[in-house]
This record gives sequence, C-alpha cells and structure tokens, in this order.
Amino acid sequence: MRILNVKLHEWFPPDDELATKMARICILREELMYEFLCTRYSNNFPMDDDFGVAWRKVYFLRKMFSTLAEMHSAIEHLSCDKNFKAFKQKQPIYFKKKWDELKKAFNSADVIINDIRNDIGAHVSHDSVKKALKNKNMIKRDSSSLHVSQQGPMKTHYKFVDELIMAVMAKESDDEHKRANETVNALIEATKGLFLVIDWLFFSYAKERKLL
Repeated sequence: MRILNVKLHEWFPPDDELATKMARICILREELMYEFLCTRYSNNFPMDDDFGVAWRKVYFLRKMFSTLAEMHSAIEHLSCDKNFKAFKQKQPIYFKKKWDELKKAFNSADVIINDIRNDIGAHVSHDSVKKALKNKNMIKRDSSSLHVSQQGPMKTHYKFVDELIMAVMAKESDDEHKRANETVNALIEATKGLFLVIDWLFFSYAKERKLL
C-alpha cells in the first residue's frame, strides 16, 4: 500500500472544467466501489444489526443503479470536454479502445439502469409501487414478515419491504427470473472494466499535470 498526499487545490484547481469533471468521476468511483463491495460481500461483513444480509444487499444494489446512472452522465459529460479530447488523443490505443467500450456498455445498459434508478433507486416512485402491487406475481410473495418489538421503533422492522422492493424492480414482467437476469446483465455490462478504466484515466490525468 502506497499512500500519496493529495492537495485538492492542486489536483483539482477551481475554474478548471476538466478538473471539475475529473473530481465528479472520482466521487462516483469511490461511491460505486463501496456499493459494489457491500452488495457482493455483505455475507462477510461483521455487522451486528437487525436488518440482515438480504436487506443490505438489496439496499446497496438499489444505490448502485443510482450511482451508475450518475457515472454514465459524468462519462458523457467528460467525453464532450475539448481538453479531455486532446488529453485522450495522447493516450495509448489500449486506453482509447477501453474508454469507447465502456461508453458502449453504458449505452446498452442505459434503459434498465435508468428504469431501476427512477423506480426504486434514487426515488421510490408512486406509479412503480402501484404497478408492482398489481402484478400477478405478488400473490407468490407470501414469505415476508413484520417484526414488532416491545423495545420500540428502533427494534421494529418491516421485513416485508425487501419483497416490495424486488417486486418494483421486476416491474410489470410476468417472468421475474428473466427480468432479474436482464437487471444483473445490465449491471455486469456497465461495471465490467469500469474501475480499471477510471483508475487508468485518473492516474494519466495526474501524470499529465505532473502531480505524480
């Protein structure tokens, strides 16, 4: 582990459009990495709470879609920057290829990412909940529970909310398994190689500015 000192005013100077766009991507990179790890390794986290592993996985999965939508926006915004275009031209062919592949993957997954973000990720849409409750698959969801504690609200948990969220994510699909696969595939496509490309971009940006 190598620890480097970062002076924010030098790495991201004010009134520097490219630096501002890079700072945004850095924020989203770190948020996305945290959400990814919390979703993937929730079983291993020594968290002593009443919510449980299932809730943490669903919670961070929802947040991932919201952050992915923001990351897509940040990548598109950066791609249009004239200084970034000049910067990109100086990079190896490998980076240019991976950057274009990343943009293509995001564009392919865009509809599903934004659907989930708008339905249950960044928002909890009234219309999406209404449609989920009308879905005939709701009658199959009979394993939920409500935990009422005499210790008060902090120990009372609406465990059935997990199932409600999954129903909203399934949208109006009659085949929830197919919809779940589409959702997971969209997530995989959008994140495949993402962290490697962003890290390459950031360190190349730092070297270009003689910060490393």
